[in-house]
Amino acid sequence: MPVPNVDGFQRVSGGDRGTEVGVTSSITVAIGDMLAYDRANGVVILATSTSSAEDIAGVALEAIASTATSVLFQKAMPGDKFVAKTTNNSNATHRYQRM
Repeated sequence: MPVPNVDGFQRVSGGDRGTEVGVTSSITVAIGDMLAYDRANGVVILATSTSSAEDIAGVALEAIASTATSVLFQKAMPGDKFVAKTTNNSNATHRYQRM
């Protein structure tokens, strides 16, 4: 079963691996943000260019404020492709780009 089209986010290829709720601590998350596991602190954080593939948790399905304590995300695996609505596109015709 494909991921539902959550406001601004949808998987376009790859198998459904389900959703998960991750514990957060003082982070602001937008729909479509890539999340990573912070194993030392037992929470999910925003993934960065230094995040290892093994630590990638998934893609956020909801926006949360820094006061929230959890976030719903779609698990991601290598080869999955997602479309995420963005505010400041460099070129609106670029679709299905790898995250």
